Amino acid sequence: MPRRSRWREYALMRMLLSKACNPPLSLSASLKQWNGIAANLREPPRKRKYQSDFESA
Repeated sequence: MPRRSRWREYALMRMLLSKACNPPLSLSASLKQWNGIAANLREPPRKRKYQSDFESA
């Protein structure tokens, strides 16, 4: 039975984890989709009333 290589197991797990956390992205594809990416990351507008609306009431 072959001897297990801890280093090889570690290297494989590190490679799989890094690919899962940082998937390969195409720069040109990212730039083409930039407006959609930015829109998805943007916070929704707040639905607050102005303070002056409360003071005049």
